[in-house]
Formats: sequence, C-alpha cells, structure tokens
Amino acid sequence: MKTSQLLARLRSLGVKLWVDGCELGISAPKGVLDAELVAELRAKKSEILALLANSAPRAAAASEGADEIPAIEPAEDRRDALPLSFSQKRLWFLDQLEPKSCVYNMPLAWTLRGTLDVECLERAVARVVERHAVLRTSFPDDAGTPREEVGPVPPFDLRPTIPPGANAAERREALRVQLSERAEEPFELARGPLLRPALFRIEEDEHVLFLLVHHIVFDGWSADVFLREVGEVYRALVSGTEPELDPLPIQYADFACWQESFFASAPLQEQLRYHAEQLAGDLPILDLPSDRPRPPVQSYRGANLRRALTPELLAEVKAVARREGATLYMVLLAAYDLLLARWSRREEAIVGTIVAGRNRPETRDLIGFFANTLVLRTDLSGNPSFTELVARVKETALGAFEHQDLPFEKLVEELAPERNLSHTPIFQTIFMLEDRTGKEGRFGDLELELFELEAHVARTDLMWTAHETEAGGLEMWAEYSTDLFDPETIERLFDSYIAILEGAVANPDAPAMSLPLLSPAERRRLLEDWRGPMESYPEDPIHAQFEARVDAAPDALALVFPTTVADGAGDEELTFSELDERANRIANLLVERGVRPGDLVGLCLERSVDMVAAVLAIQKAGGAYVPLDPAYPTDRLAHMVADSGLALCVTHSELTDLLPDGIDHLALDREAGALAAASPGRPAIAVASSERCYVIYTSGSTGRPKGVELEHRSVSNFLATMAKEPGFEEGTRLLALTTLSFDISVLELMLPLTRGGTLIVAPGEATADGEALLALMERLEPDIMQATPATWRLLLLSGWEGSPNLRVFSGGEALALELAEEIVPRCKELWNLYGPTETTIWSTRKRIEEGSERITIGKPIANTSCYVLDERREPVPVGVPGELWIGGHGLARGYLDREQLTAERFVPDPFAEGPIGGRPARMYRTGDEARWLPSGELECLGRIDHQVKLRGFRIELGEIESVLAEHPAVRQCVCVVREDVPGDQRLTAYVLGDEDLDAEPVRAHARELLPGYMIPSAIVRLDELPHTPNGKVDRGALRKLEPPGAAQAAGDEEHVEPRTATERAIAEVWADVLQLDRVDVEKNFFDLGGHSLLLAEVLGRLKESLNGDLTIVELFRYSTVASLAERIDSRGADGASGGREEKTRDLARGRQTLMQRRRIRR
Repeated sequence: MKTSQLLARLRSLGVKLWVDGCELGISAPKGVLDAELVAELRAKKSEILALLANSAPRAAAASEGADEIPAIEPAEDRRDALPLSFSQKRLWFLDQLEPKSCVYNMPLAWTLRGTLDVECLERAVARVVERHAVLRTSFPDDAGTPREEVGPVPPFDLRPTIPPGANAAERREALRVQLSERAEEPFELARGPLLRPALFRIEEDEHVLFLLVHHIVFDGWSADVFLREVGEVYRALVSGTEPELDPLPIQYADFACWQESFFASAPLQEQLRYHAEQLAGDLPILDLPSDRPRPPVQSYRGANLRRALTPELLAEVKAVARREGATLYMVLLAAYDLLLARWSRREEAIVGTIVAGRNRPETRDLIGFFANTLVLRTDLSGNPSFTELVARVKETALGAFEHQDLPFEKLVEELAPERNLSHTPIFQTIFMLEDRTGKEGRFGDLELELFELEAHVARTDLMWTAHETEAGGLEMWAEYSTDLFDPETIERLFDSYIAILEGAVANPDAPAMSLPLLSPAERRRLLEDWRGPMESYPEDPIHAQFEARVDAAPDALALVFPTTVADGAGDEELTFSELDERANRIANLLVERGVRPGDLVGLCLERSVDMVAAVLAIQKAGGAYVPLDPAYPTDRLAHMVADSGLALCVTHSELTDLLPDGIDHLALDREAGALAAASPGRPAIAVASSERCYVIYTSGSTGRPKGVELEHRSVSNFLATMAKEPGFEEGTRLLALTTLSFDISVLELMLPLTRGGTLIVAPGEATADGEALLALMERLEPDIMQATPATWRLLLLSGWEGSPNLRVFSGGEALALELAEEIVPRCKELWNLYGPTETTIWSTRKRIEEGSERITIGKPIANTSCYVLDERREPVPVGVPGELWIGGHGLARGYLDREQLTAERFVPDPFAEGPIGGRPARMYRTGDEARWLPSGELECLGRIDHQVKLRGFRIELGEIESVLAEHPAVRQCVCVVREDVPGDQRLTAYVLGDEDLDAEPVRAHARELLPGYMIPSAIVRLDELPHTPNGKVDRGALRKLEPPGAAQAAGDEEHVEPRTATERAIAEVWADVLQLDRVDVEKNFFDLGGHSLLLAEVLGRLKESLNGDLTIVELFRYSTVASLAERIDSRGADGASGGREEKTRDLARGRQTLMQRRRIRR
C-alpha cells in the first residue's frame, strides 16, 4: 500500500495524525488500529512524517468528512434482484462488447513446498468459496440489464496434474507454458463458475496452486484475503480442528447496494466535482510513438518486459523524496510523467493508478472487485525543475487519494469523453508502485512463493508497475499493447526512464524538460554512428568537372534534345566537345557583357539545348545562374529579378516580354552572329569551390519567394555521393523532366555531364503529358529517370507497363507505399530521395524493395549528418518524432540578402566535430517531422504543419491519405483540415477517382482501418489536384476551394427524420432508451446523451425488434441511425419490412412501461 493510500484509509477510519516534534501523533477510535495497520504505520513512519510536515492543512483535516459516510449494512432482502457495483457493470458491458474475451481474467499461481494434504486443500478452497458469496455469483442478462445470481459451491477437483518433463526444471517451464494458455480460457459471466482452481505436482514436496478467476468478482487485495483464509482453514483441517474465521459482517452484494445509494450523498458529489475540475478541458489520448498505427478496435493483445533499478540509484531517488517531503511513489511518478511528456511532446501527462477501494472497515476482509481507478493529471508547462515537478505530482496525488471513493465509472459518465473502441477512456497508461511484502511466506506448514506467469494481455496501451526487491533495488514491469509496440520500443522507454532518474538525482533543480533522455551510448549512436560516411569529393567547380569529361571523351554523346516526341528525325544531339564549345561561346559573350565572378545571372529559357549550354556558360563565366521559369507569373518573375539584383539575364527573344523593364538580357537567338564570332575557347576565369553555383527561389511563408544560395562545393559533394549510390556509370542515359526552378534538376543536368553519361532533355510537351512522356521513354529507353510521385502516377494512369532497365528516382514529395508497390515491379530499381533545397537537392536516399512494409527516406548521404531534435534542439530517442535538422557539407550558404532568416534557419551545429570548408559547422532546420528507426533509417512523417489536431486527437494526414488510397475507386488522395466556420474544424479528403465515385463506400473502407476521429467528414472528388510550379500538391489551394456541404458547415443543418422501416425501428429504440421525443438519423448516439451501458440496452432491444445479429462493436462503429440502418439492410438483417413496422408499434406500446422501469432503476 502506498503511503498516500494508507493516509486516505486512515482518514476514512476516523484516525487523526499529526506531527509532535519529531514524533508521529495518533488518535484513533477504539479497535480500529489492528496489528496490520500498526505494522504499516511503523514501516512508513518516516514518509508519513515528511508528508505531514509539508501538508499541514491536509493533515489537520485528515478525518474531516469521515463521519458523513454511512456504514455499510446488509441488504434488507438478498432474495431480490441485487444491483452490480459500478465496476462490475463496466466489466459486464466490456464482456458484452467482446464476448469470450480473456482480457479481465486474473491468473494467479503460487508454489507450495512441503508435504501437501490435497484433500484438506480442496476442502479449504470450498470453505472459502462458500464463505464469500461473490465467488459463487454469475451475471445473467435480463433484457439488456445484468443481474446477480448466487449459486451453490461448485465441485472442485484439485487432484494434482503432473506437467511433462524429465526433471523439476523442465516441468516448471512446461507448466509455465500450460498456465499461460489456461489464462486465456474465457469465462461465461451469465453461467459461471467464475473461479477455477487447479493443482500441479512438480515433485513430491513441490506443488503449484493455480487460480483463474474473473476480475468481476476479484481483485489484487482479494488474492491476499483468499490466500490467507485458505491457509487458515487448511492449517486447521490438517491439524484436525474446526476452522475459526471471524464471521463476515456483509457480503459484496451489500457493498454494491450501499455504493448505489452512497453515490447520491454529498461527500461523493463533492468528490465528483473535484475530479471533474481536475480533468476539465481537452483530454488528449496518449500519443507515444508507436511501431504500428492504432487499430480501430483495441484487441488487448499484450506482452511484458522487466527492468531493474540498481540499489544505488534507488537510494538516491529515495533521498530526493525525503528532501522534498514526498514519497517514493511520487518521485517515481514524476519521472514517469516526464517520460510520457517528453516522448509524446506534450506539456501534461494523464495517468491512471489503481487503489484498493477498501476505505470502509467492513470491506477489509471481503473478496470482491473493490479496486478503483484514479486519474492523475500533471501539468508540466513552464518547464519546471524536477523538484517543482515532484511538488506538482505530490499535490495532484494527495488530492486524488483524498477523493478516491468516486467510482471511475461515474467519472467517465460525468466527463462523457468521445467514445472510441481504439483506446480506453480518459487515460491510456497506468502507473503503480506495488507493495510485494507478504506475498511469500508460510501456508500452514508449507513454504509459499509466487509462481510468475507470462501475461499476453494489455488492458491499456502501457501499464508501468514497480516494486522494491529484497536486494534493495527496484524491479519495473511494463505491460504493453503489442498492437502498438515492439519490445525494442519498450526497452528504449526503460532506457529513457532510467536516464531521467539518473539526471534528476544528479541535478534535481535542473529544468525537467532538459534532463537527459538518452544514455551516453545511445546519444553517441544517434549523433555519430548514424552520420553519413566521411568521403572525399572533387574540389573543382562543377563546370570544371564537366570539362574534365570533355577532355577524357570529347566525342561521346553528351546531350540529346528531342524536338518532337513521335520520332527521332528532329532530335538535336551534341557530343561533349560540341556542348563545351557552345557553352564557351556563350560564356565569353557573357564576360564581354560585363559578367564578373560572383555575379548572379538570370536564365529564362524554355527546355532546349541552349538551356543546358547556358547553365554551363554562366558557371564558366564565374557567375551563378538564377532560373526564371517562363511559366511563372510575371509578378513573381519581377520579384525574383529585383530581389536577386541580376547582372544580366540569358533568354530567347520571344520570352523577353516576360521580364521586367530595365533588366539587361542576352537573347541567344537574336545574338546568333555575336555567338558565332565569340571565342570557342574556355574563359580563363578561376572559380573557387566556395563560390556560388546557382540561386534557386523557393516559396516563403510570407508569400514572396526567397533565394537559396548553393555553392560548387556542396554540389560537388552531392554529385560524388549520388554517383556512388544509387550509382551512375559512364554511358548511362538520364531523361531529364524537371524545370530548372526545381533544384532536383541539378542532378538531372550535372550528374550525366560530370560522370560521362548522356543527358536527354525532355521537351516541354512531354513533361506534363503522360502519354507523350510514355512515348518518349519507349523511344529513347533511358537508364535513369527522376520525377515527383505525381509524375509517376501520371505515367501509371497513361498505361505505363514498365521499363525493366530503368532506375527510378522519386522525390520532391512523400512517396506513398501503394504507389511504390505499383512502381517496383515495373522497373529495375526504385529509389526514394529526400532533401530540401537548402541542403543541396537530396540529403538521404533509400532503395525501396519489393514487399516493403513502410516507406523510409533511408540514411544520410556522404558527409551529411541528420539529427532528429526536440524543441530544445536535443536528440530524441529512436522512434520518437522530432524535427529533422541536417548538417554537413551540403548546406547552402544561406538565403540571399536575408541575414535574419538565414540565422534563424541555419544555426551553429553543436554536434559537429569541427569546421567545414574553413567555416564553423552549421545545421539547417527543415521544418519536417521525422523519426529514427532501429535500422538507422529515417522515416519522414511530413511537414510539421501537416500534423493536425482535432478534438484533442493528434492526426497525421499522411496516414489517412494512405488508407483512403487503398480503396480501388481512389487513385490519389490528399487530406486537409478546413475551418470554414471559426472553431469548427472539419477533416476533408480530396480524391481523384471515377466520375461516379461514391463517398460512402470509401468512408466505410476507412472505418475498417482507422479510428473514428480519423474518418474525413467530407470526401470530395476532383478531376485533378492543384499543384505548385514544382509539381507538389498545393494544399493551400485545396483549402480555398468551396467548402463541401457549405450549408451544413454553416450550421443550417435540419433535423432528418427516419426514411425507412429500419431507420424508424432504430430511432424508436433510441428515443426510448435516451428518453427523447425524436431522433435525428444523422446524429451520433453519444452526442445525443448515450453512454456505453445504454448501448448494451439498445443492443438487446434491437435484437428483439429486428431479429438482427448485431454486436456492440457494430453499434460503436455505426453510431448514427442512418449508418446502422444501412449496415443492417446491407446484410439483410430482416427482409420483411412489414414485420419491422409491426414490431415498431409494439415498441411504442411498451414505452411507458420501459420508462417507468428506468426511473425505478435510477
């Protein structure tokens, strides 16, 4: 028992405690302080003194209100139908939700050493079962309402079974496996018995007593009572005497009756107000990083792992507790709250904890389900020190334990959180510090010790239990949902928890959020071992590397420009020497026109040979090119020209009208004569690798584009590592599709030109026309093609059946798994590439293999570091999302003439080993959310601003998009959150699909795979998705579209009456159960005031009225009249509509009786 729980129990017994100097003062009613309580007080004296000294107001009022709680009396007539306790009602409902479930089975086992009298043990168990009526109780269903039914003592057969095995060790292990299987055998609550004892013989003097019991009649305290009483009876029977147990003043059913009447009392109503205030506002679900998405329905499949704290660390933790006037439980809980907050990136933690629920003296020796759940909500905002966090936890824990009588079920009913089958309500994790003293000892003349069992059930996402060991350490036990977590993730949680405790005891006054989450070894792995490899790369500028290829193979084919898609008759082809000469002439002309090293030169050309030659020419002249896409709006081009201060712009005469007045330009077609007269030799201009290679404008948050300055050194490193992996060999043919304004075009142009390949520049007509592009690919048979996922989708829609020798590069936006699955069998290799413009094109790469279960962005390229950091720019553990930062040799110089913005996004790299290129190392803030996987690969989770929150739920839009895209009627999907009415956020999915696409089947598909809060409220079919000039989906443009269902969004929705016989039948039942005059068929059951127990009544009524084979799960999923009726009709639940209408009339006639029965029940 925790110290705070002991104080609450003493309070309920009327015991007063105070500090008298250095001693503990006690005043108690006569007979209350028995030997057990005195022993507890002695054991916890120092902790109690510390608590009382720091909680004087509470200590003074420790017994206040105890006299207001009435005693529990035996029920007047136990022959009447007795109610279930609130906790029992909840478990009964959960059993209806998932019949034959083993989730609330309680398997217990003890080793008995010594000479065992099996017959006496069997009689002892029977006597205890006879003594406690709850162990003979079953719970039949009476028209949707459970009732208690007490039966006789069932026959028990404890003849020992011998497990297989050649020796005792083998038999123990075989028994452990057997009992784990037995633990999953379901109970039938309506019939019973709900307790199954069994005995196993390991050796003549070693037996294992196994007890499988349903939680609805038992709890952890009950196990101690059961074992103690069976032991006392057994000891008497073995000695030939009659057992003498004190008579029980009440039975569990009496407690259930008392609890129902007590709930309306003033003390309980005050406790309800207290907890409701503590839990006011949003109650977000626990969002620990998981290895798999949360399933729509909780399966309760689980496993467990253990870890220990050393005695030395535990001693230091206890010292912190003493200094802060807190208990060990409070300090351990503070560290757990901090662990949850740091891993889930929140500033609060909502944790459940279990209390015995036996504050009344009448309940101490009873067996039954008394345990109650308290919710502890801790505020971690303001970055408190760890000692301040302990103080907050102490305040929360003491308050909760002083108000622990409120049944958790009534709290849920009061708060009415959004019902969801994917998780438990209010909290999703439990923390407990157990007292294991007394769990081992004597059983008559037998030695008794726990026989540990493996659990395969998890009732919450994560239950964290700790207990002190005989060796002075602390053993921690994590029971976790295997739907969500792999064991490696739980191991990392243990690592982080221990790191937090070690940091807290070393520096308890440090800000809690800055305490370490990583061990030194894990930190070294993330920051050093998982960097990209350190490799050398050419120091020459990019055009010089091209010139080296010219000198090595002047007659090799460098460039192909197909002037038409249909045939090759008009293709322009240039060898390396021809392309070099053409670029030299333009470069020399640029120098004549005043271009100097370091100047920025605009490039406004359509796709052509001149475009490629001009890029090389500007570099040869010592300048850096600035792409000006002719497809851009003129005002955008004007801004880019003005912002960059261009020295000159290279263009063609038909494009000059796009350029602002006053800009000096070189129209290559108009200057043909000057070009012919220009020198074909290379300009004698030295260009350092630290000079700018190009400046590309990207979109800015202000709506005005900003220029990113990239140096030759960064591009050289990038090309060298890409040539190595994915790989580029001499003679490789690369088909280039991308506009120069998108930085990935640098790979397309420069990789073949600096590595001896052939560059094929696709004409403009092929870059946006899938059929034209497909025809070009079939004619020219490239070895490599790079494009955004949108372009690859376009190809698939145009009938691309595959190119077996093609290496596919995909990047620029997220590659969906379903798209990758379409591409992989159609090509030689598929590479997923990731990187922002500011870190030189691609910073990570990953080859996607057939059968991949997830899409990652892989590992950093050479000389590149990737960091996943929290808000304090500290590394987060593997699996935990954070912001992706990139360091290394690929970083841009910065933003052109934006010093403040550059300083904000490019910051000193505290993890780098030294300067890069003679300058302090920096890292770039990508604005992307990512996480490390155990493999050392990165998973990109999307833009941080694409992560949304609806009704307290954090949602990754990409997850919803992937699920919707799996539906055969959907080709592509993009989700956004719209707020067309202030405060009314709606999740909207925009899909590409057939003209007759029906949204409801798509939504039904999503319901099968996603929790309810992730189902789009609107699914809108579009003919095409809007894209930015760089080919990415324009989410901003989607939000500007006309709101779907505008009238409804604006709040003009009208009441929708039932339209079919099935809808009328369901609506009648709902109206009866919810006590409403009418029901809107589009309204959610829970929004209308329903709760889970009423849903069980609805189920019984609908089965009767519709003869439908319905389940509670279906009522949760189809929670409107309309959706449920459609579900029933689609399965042909009852073909005769006339029969339904007749039963509907019967329901109406019985309404008065039903309402009268409900009033009596309340």
